[in-house]
Amino acid sequence: MSKNKLGDLTRKTKDAYAILCQAQLETLLNPSSLTMQTESTAYTRWLHLSDLEERYLKQKSKLHWLKVGDGNNKAFHKAATVREICNTIKEIKCQDGSIVDTQEEIKKEAERFFHDFLAHKPTDYQGIPVDDLRELMQYRCSEADGDLLEKEITPEEIKEVLFSMPRDKSPGPDGYTVEFLRETWPIVKQDFVIAVQSFFQYGFIPKGVNTTILALIPKKKTAREMKDYRPISCCNVIYKVISKLIANRLKKLLPDFISPNQSACVKDRLLMENVLLASEIVKDYHKDMISPRSAIKIGISKAFDSVQWSFLISTLTALNLPPRFIKWIELCITTASFSVQVNGELAGLFCSERGLRQGCSLSPYLFVICMQVLLEMLDKSAMEGKIGYHPQCQKLKLTHLCFADDLLVFTDGKKRSIEGILQIFETFAAFSGLKISLEKSTLYMAGVRDSEREQILSSFPFESGTLPVRYLGLPLLTKRMTTSDYSPLIERIRERIGSWTAKHLSFAGRLQLISSVIHSLTNFWMSAFRLPSACTKKIDSLCSAFLWSGPELSSKKAKISWSEVCIPKEEGGLGLRSLKEVNKVSCLKLIWRLLSSNSLWVQWLRLYLMRKGSFWSIQDTSTLGSWMWKKILKYCNIASVFVKYAVGNGTSVSYWYDNWSPLGPMIEITGNRGCIDMGIGLQDTVANVLQTHRRRRHRAAHLIQMEDSIEELRVKGLVGTEDIVLWRGKGDIYQPSFSTKGTWEATRTPRARKDWYKGIWFSNATPKYSFLAWLATHNRLSTGDRMLTWNAGMNTSCILCHEPVETRNHLFFDCQYSKIVWSSFTSKLLAANFSTNWNVILRLLTDNTLDKLPNTIIEVELPLTFSGAGRAFARRHRDFSLPSRYLFKNTVVWLRFSSALRKLYHTSKIISIFSVEILLTSTFRSFTPKTFAILVVRPTCRLPSMTNPAPPDPSPWDSNPSTKFFAWMMRDQSTRRRKNQTQQIDHHL
Repeated sequence: MSKNKLGDLTRKTKDAYAILCQAQLETLLNPSSLTMQTESTAYTRWLHLSDLEERYLKQKSKLHWLKVGDGNNKAFHKAATVREICNTIKEIKCQDGSIVDTQEEIKKEAERFFHDFLAHKPTDYQGIPVDDLRELMQYRCSEADGDLLEKEITPEEIKEVLFSMPRDKSPGPDGYTVEFLRETWPIVKQDFVIAVQSFFQYGFIPKGVNTTILALIPKKKTAREMKDYRPISCCNVIYKVISKLIANRLKKLLPDFISPNQSACVKDRLLMENVLLASEIVKDYHKDMISPRSAIKIGISKAFDSVQWSFLISTLTALNLPPRFIKWIELCITTASFSVQVNGELAGLFCSERGLRQGCSLSPYLFVICMQVLLEMLDKSAMEGKIGYHPQCQKLKLTHLCFADDLLVFTDGKKRSIEGILQIFETFAAFSGLKISLEKSTLYMAGVRDSEREQILSSFPFESGTLPVRYLGLPLLTKRMTTSDYSPLIERIRERIGSWTAKHLSFAGRLQLISSVIHSLTNFWMSAFRLPSACTKKIDSLCSAFLWSGPELSSKKAKISWSEVCIPKEEGGLGLRSLKEVNKVSCLKLIWRLLSSNSLWVQWLRLYLMRKGSFWSIQDTSTLGSWMWKKILKYCNIASVFVKYAVGNGTSVSYWYDNWSPLGPMIEITGNRGCIDMGIGLQDTVANVLQTHRRRRHRAAHLIQMEDSIEELRVKGLVGTEDIVLWRGKGDIYQPSFSTKGTWEATRTPRARKDWYKGIWFSNATPKYSFLAWLATHNRLSTGDRMLTWNAGMNTSCILCHEPVETRNHLFFDCQYSKIVWSSFTSKLLAANFSTNWNVILRLLTDNTLDKLPNTIIEVELPLTFSGAGRAFARRHRDFSLPSRYLFKNTVVWLRFSSALRKLYHTSKIISIFSVEILLTSTFRSFTPKTFAILVVRPTCRLPSMTNPAPPDPSPWDSNPSTKFFAWMMRDQSTRRRKNQTQQIDHHL
């Protein structure tokens, strides 16, 4: 989609709306079949363009967290503008040192740089024989796994992959997005499936299908050279599906041969466990009186772009993957051609000789396989004694931690070990083309004598660093977290809420930003750390100030306390979660991981910190371990009520400490003396007890019960399966998985449920109107009676009707101005249930005795009334008035726009504005609910009313004049919906 082909979409949308207004006016003044058809065509075009404009702006802005349908076009447009400014390349420094600033010269330099880089083959590249790789890597793909890799690709599998992709990512050279193919799937399905299947059947991919756009993203704000830009590949959707199908099959094998040290791209391995384990290993690095040790943080230069294809193919061959499967991968990576996008224009078309594309689904998995060779080389050198083990890694034989291309290598701090590590990286670079980036690499030493430290730094090209430092986006701590450690999180939040985009958000938009972006940033930190209370309070303060005042962050404009905001909507809040509660749940999830997984972090904890064999046996006052480990221990008592063990073979279940019996943990029944009374050791497992324990005679009832439980299990017998750890979820049901929501609900104190929440936060509600209705329900609007408490001398009379005291109830329902609007809509609709009493209206929102349609109308109209009256209230304060009849018509407009009513009756039929006015001035019972739904779904411009128009064409009518009118209006409309869909597809094609 380009400006040249599409044109000014915003202008076209405005023009289409003006044409629609004119067509509606013509239909109003001269109703006939011809004018109605003209209006219908104008409406279809305007609806299509407005929807296209909003989706286009959202896609261009990359604000994936902000929903469409809430009038956020201004925010989308501003975000897209700011993003375009940030990514625009105004000038570039060339290879010879000259500066170019014209579009053509910049394009020329971009093409030269990336062509030379991707087509370059290093002179020191040697490669490695397949036999040497086989000797290094012990894994071999089995025949059964090979059959699964080569299994026929089905149409269902293709559709599943396509529909699982993000809808609005940047398109490739063909211009099509995933959303387009999903919307037109019934039409394109057959051709698309054939195109994908032909690749796997014939091993051929057309050059155009594998053409790629390189989008340049600046790595830093001061980017001036092409090396400062990261090339992100925008591929065609057909290729994306092909690569995703291959990746889905390949990733199933990764857990079998990728080392547990590698946490990226492997199922059930988490980034935060790398951070936690690294924190345990570097604990006390700030102390002087410890044994020598060192850690090297290593980054790979141009990681994805530097992989040599021959090395990758040799590695896949050494793993014994099927030749046909390897051929598919080879076709994907070697047949690509590239054009560089510079300021919206494409430059060049060239092929590459190396590298994996960033943006291709297959690339991360292939890169992890390449890195596995390096990890095997490090482990082998340590086993041969060429590298000394870190003092905290000796028991586990651990040499490194890795997340994709980010490595943390641990040694004994000796010069010989560091020299051995560098030699391994030099050898690996000659094999693969992947080299160390000295800019990204730092050496951290502790317990090393000053003389030896200086000798090491003078011999090797590393810079010396001190901890804490950022590792995988989180602080790598040697002691407790301080203000300086979490300040990057606070600054990041300030940056997001202070951006230009945030200035154009409504209350509802700010709420989405907090819940989707700000809390996501915070949750990432809380997945690995228990944030200090000062940190969570500061974040809460920033979020509260942003919600109520925007980017200016005024703390004096809060209408409702933050503690009332951070409760579920059904309890009267906004659905946010307290950071304190979320932090608690995150710590409980870490305990669940510790009990249920066998990750490298868990293995290390069992060897160094869980010496008695059970997590529950550790005292929360233990001095061992890192700061975070001590925080985890504080949650032992809370976690114990959630955990239960399903005994399988009994080899991993502690008899005394684990909750495996209906009696509960045995140690809680007997205390430490129980091991003497029962003759069972504190470290014995259930399996050991069943094999060696003989029943004793006891007088104490609890000891007899314990003996009985052993006999019952012995009679039942153990099974050969692994023991399973169960977690108590929602409804006190134990499951073999952790439930974040269920745990959060179980650890918090619920409040009384508010029945009115369904009438405000219903499906398809307009968020900004629902937010205002929520404020009104809590009586937190700036009405006269509330302002009086802040300023005793102010005038509290109603600004609309001059009544003595302005209250919330008066402003919306008792004031003569507002009463006209409310009664015009609901007096006939609710009949005997009509009321202007606040409490009665709230009850109507959840009244099950009303029909579904009237209830939906009330739900939609009530927030609109709040919004409209509020705007009129604000305008009166600015000394210009808005007649109530204008507000009524404006509400009619928005009521017709309501997606809730369109969805309720699945119709998009069109009628004119006077039809609604007939409805509002006649008896509602004379219309069917279906007819009423048709009335309110049509948008319209603000026009003078026209009462009871006569139909222009005579035709048979029934007894009810209103029904006659609708019968005339609805003819020839039955196929409109299908035609509109076909026209939209034809427009795209």
